[in-house]
Amino acid sequence: VISLASAHHWPWPFARLLGPDDQAQTHRADLASCGLHAHYSLVDSLELRRWLNTGKFINVWTVNTQNQAKQLGSSTIDGIITDYPAIVRNATE
Repeated sequence: VISLASAHHWPWPFARLLGPDDQAQTHRADLASCGLHAHYSLVDSLELRRWLNTGKFINVWTVNTQNQAKQLGSSTIDGIITDYPAIVRNATE
């Protein structure tokens, strides 16, 4: 893993993006990154729960149903990425 944030001295945090087929990669999520953008299907994985304990930020994508938003709204994630903000906002308030 190459940390482009360090190489280019970017002022924003560098985060790893994990898609629905990347569950095997969650154990590598802490390499050279400040956080994680994970597909919602990975939230229940043991490795992701370990990631939450590292103190780094975690955002979950693409959460587009009320059920997904309610489940995530009670977790310790930092953000939800969605195509339908009103649905997610209503489900998590």
